[in-house]
Amino acid sequence: MSIPESELSYGSILTLTGENAEINGKLNNKPINFTHIAIGDANDVYVQPSRTQTTLVNEITRIPVTGMEKITPSEPDGVPLLKVWAKIPDNTVDIAVREFAAVATFDGNSYIHAVGNTVRIPILSGSNNGGEVNDIFIEMTFAVTSLDPVVMIDPAIVTATRKFVEEEDAKHVSQNHPHKQYLRILEYHQNETERDGALKKIPLYPEVVNDENRLNMSLDGTTLTIEDNQILRFYGWLEVNTSDYPNKSFHVDLEKAYHVRFNMTDGFHIKDVSSLEYNPDSLDESDKRFDTSYDDMNLALVYKGLLMRCVHTNQLSKSVTVTGSGSILVPICPRLRNMRITFSNLELGNSGAQKVEVPANAEMGGYGHFNSGGSTSVSVVKSSQKSLIRIETNNQTSDTTVSVNTFSFSRQLQRYQTNQCMTELVHIGNHEWLLMSEKGPCLLAWQTNGLSMNYHNLKSGNFVVEYLR
Repeated sequence: MSIPESELSYGSILTLTGENAEINGKLNNKPINFTHIAIGDANDVYVQPSRTQTTLVNEITRIPVTGMEKITPSEPDGVPLLKVWAKIPDNTVDIAVREFAAVATFDGNSYIHAVGNTVRIPILSGSNNGGEVNDIFIEMTFAVTSLDPVVMIDPAIVTATRKFVEEEDAKHVSQNHPHKQYLRILEYHQNETERDGALKKIPLYPEVVNDENRLNMSLDGTTLTIEDNQILRFYGWLEVNTSDYPNKSFHVDLEKAYHVRFNMTDGFHIKDVSSLEYNPDSLDESDKRFDTSYDDMNLALVYKGLLMRCVHTNQLSKSVTVTGSGSILVPICPRLRNMRITFSNLELGNSGAQKVEVPANAEMGGYGHFNSGGSTSVSVVKSSQKSLIRIETNNQTSDTTVSVNTFSFSRQLQRYQTNQCMTELVHIGNHEWLLMSEKGPCLLAWQTNGLSMNYHNLKSGNFVVEYLR
C-alpha cells in the first residue's frame, strides 16, 4: 500500500543504537567517531526512516565524512543538533540517492548512528548532464542526546570542493613566483645561457665520436658529401649531430685545395685555400693558422682530387692488443703529420716466424745491426726490401721484441720518412738490436684511408699509436 504524497516526510533521525552510544559514551567518557555517510537508492521507492534501523534498504556505497558541525541550542531546554556531511566522489555517478545514514564507531564497533531519507536525487555523469560536472554533498542534521562524546573530524583530512580547488588554483597560478623553492623556467634559461657560456670556455679541442675519430665523408667526382648521424663533441660535453645540419653536399674543383670546416654557427662549409677572403696572406694550406680551434673544426683536406680526413680526438694516444694474424688500420692525419707507433711482443711466440709489416713504397733504406751471442758483430746493411716497412722482424718462437717507430709525413701527405729502433731478445741468451730508416712517396691508400699494419703469428702483440702535435 503506497503512502499518500501528503503524508511523505523527509529528514534524519537518531537511531536507538546511536542514542545508546551517546549515553554510554557520556557516562563512560568514551568517544564516538563519525567515519562515513552511507548512501542508497531504497530500490528507488520512498522509504520512511526508523529508529530501529541498523542498515539501509539498499546501500550503494559509503563516503568518508567531509565535515561536521556541532549546533548547541540557544535555549536552556533546547535540543542539541549535529550536522554531518560528505562530498560524493566524482566517479560515483549515474545513481539515484533516496536514503542515507551517518556511520560511526564506538567502543571498537561500526554502526549506523543516524538515518535519513530524501527526495530522489539523481547523480549524473558529465556525459549524461550536458557536459557539466558539479560538486554534490550529502548533508545530515539530526538531534542528539549529548554532544559531549562526539569527536570532531581532523580538519586536515577534509575533502576540498571543486570550487575551492579551482579558486585556490587560480590564485596559485596568478602569483608571480608561487614556488620559490624551485627555479623558474625563465631563470633556468638565463642561468643556462650563463652556464653554457662558461662551459664553452673549457680548453678542450673538439672530437669526432667514432672509432677512427675521423668524420665519414666521400668524394665522388666533384661532389663532396658528409654522412648523416655522426656526432661531433665540443668542449668535452656538447654533442652535435651532423643530421641537424642540412647543408652537407659541396661541389669542388679538382685542381684546387679546400679545407672542409665546421662550426655551430655556420654549419658545414668548404674553404678554397686560394681564396683571398679565406687566406688573405696566401699561406700554405698546411699552415698552423688553419688548424682546428676550440670551436671551429678543420675536418678534411681536399687536394688534387684526393680526400684526406683529419683525426680529431682528445686522446692522442690509443692502444690495442692482438693475437694470431690480421691487420690494423692506423688513420693518418694531414694536420698531425708526426706519429709514433710502439710495438711490444713480450710473450714467447707460437711456432714459426712472427712479424709485423706495413705495405709501402720505399725508395731507399738501411739498418744498423748489432748482434751478441757468444761473439759480437756490428754491420751496416742497406735494405733490399722496397715494398714494406718492418715493425717486427722475422722472430722465432723464443724471441721477444720491443720497437719504437716514428713516421713523419710531408705536407698534403705526399712523402714519408721513418725512424725505427728495434730490440729483440732471444731467451737462450742472444741479443739483437737494429736501427732502421725508410723513406719514399706515400701510397694512395695511406692518404685516403691509413696505414695497414699486417701482423702474423703473434702470441700477444701490443700496439700504441700516438699522434704528435
